[in-house]
Amino acid sequence: MGLSPEWEKLFAAPPRMNLASANVPAGGGGGSTDLDVSQAPWTSASGVSAELTVTTRTALTRLDSAHEGVVPTLEGFMLPAVLGEVRTSWKGRLEDVRSECTRLEGSLKTAGKEFGEVDHRVKGGFDALHPDGAAGEHRADKAGSAR
Repeated sequence: MGLSPEWEKLFAAPPRMNLASANVPAGGGGGSTDLDVSQAPWTSASGVSAELTVTTRTALTRLDSAHEGVVPTLEGFMLPAVLGEVRTSWKGRLEDVRSECTRLEGSLKTAGKEFGEVDHRVKGGFDALHPDGAAGEHRADKAGSAR
């Protein structure tokens, strides 16, 4: 008992995988078969996160400075209460952003370090298989031919 023609057709085609976000040309395929793994984007994002931490800290300081002395000069008006409410709201938002940026900086730096080490680990694994740099010849092949 054989497979149905639909299953035969599926099994006859070579396996293929594409990322959902990849731009695949009509007819499939295309693009590079190599996966580029790079430390740079992660390290860059970590730096941006660190800059945002500093920027939000500066914004918090400026927000506090801008509100100094406002309340006493406007006593009797509703404005001080509204300004206090807005200040509290923005201060909370900026503190949340600063905390998240601080957290992300460490995570992104770690991810960059790990991606940067991938090539070295993979190369080390291949070097262990090809200690003399002879491509296509494994240690097991050499051991078998030496006997």
